[in-house]
Amino acid sequence: MNHPCPTLGYHIESGGCSICYLAYREPCCLDVWREGAPPGRMDSIRDERDRRHAEFMQDVDIAIHEAQHTPEEYPDKRLWGHSTYAYVVSTLQF
Repeated sequence: MNHPCPTLGYHIESGGCSICYLAYREPCCLDVWREGAPPGRMDSIRDERDRRHAEFMQDVDIAIHEAQHTPEEYPDKRLWGHSTYAYVVSTLQF
């Protein structure tokens, strides 16, 4: 998790189903994708911590992830420890 205070994320599997609960998680970089790399691919994620986050959510049946900010308001709220819906959706597409 990436937040100013310690936080936890959960990935639970049971009976062939899985769920992730991720609150208080901010992207590590303003631009998730490496320059010149095709977006939407795991190896195109710029920061290793964001890549691990996307891998943690990969193939879950249900993802509960906070997304407090819009992309437009996020630059003024950076380092508060919260995501945008655009970041969450882009890292859940794998």
